[in-house]
Amino acid sequence: MERSITAFRESIASSDDSALRDLIRTNPKNAGGWYFLGVLHLRACRIREAARCFGAAYHRNCDLETAVLFTFACLKARDGRQSDIVDQLLATWNEIREQDAPRTPDDRRIAEVLAETAPTETGLSLLGRLIWSVVGPDQRQSILTILKTENGKALRESVFA
Repeated sequence: MERSITAFRESIASSDDSALRDLIRTNPKNAGGWYFLGVLHLRACRIREAARCFGAAYHRNCDLETAVLFTFACLKARDGRQSDIVDQLLATWNEIREQDAPRTPDDRRIAEVLAETAPTETGLSLLGRLIWSVVGPDQRQSILTILKTENGKALRESVFA
C-alpha cells in the first residue's frame, strides 16, 4: 500500500499520473495503485476510466470495499464535467444498504491519504468527506448544493457510531 501512496502523492505533485501508471505497469496486482488512479480519473471527470480502475482495485484486494461503491456509481454516472457522480454515489450507497465506509483497514488508510490531498468542508459526515475527497472541483460544487436538501442528509450526518 505504501508504494501506491507514494506514487499517488508524486502524481498529485506533478499533475501527472505517470507515477501510478508506472507502478501498475511494473506491478499490475497493486490494488492501491489501481484505486488511486481511479481517484485521479474521477477528479478529472473521466468517470468511465475511473470505473475500470476501481473495479480492478477491488478484484485485486476485496478489502477495498469503497472501490465497489465507486465502481457501481461510476458505471451509472454520466461521463464528463457535467457528471452526476455525486448523486450516483449517494444512490449506490443507499442501494448497498448504507454500508460503513470506510470500514476495513485498507479503506481507512486510503481515506486518510485522500483527506490529506483534498481538505474538506466542515460539517460533512464520514461518507461526505470520502466523496468530497474523490471527486473534482465541479462535483464538489454539487455536494454543496445537495447538502442543503433532504438528499444531503447522508453527507451531513454520520450514520455510524
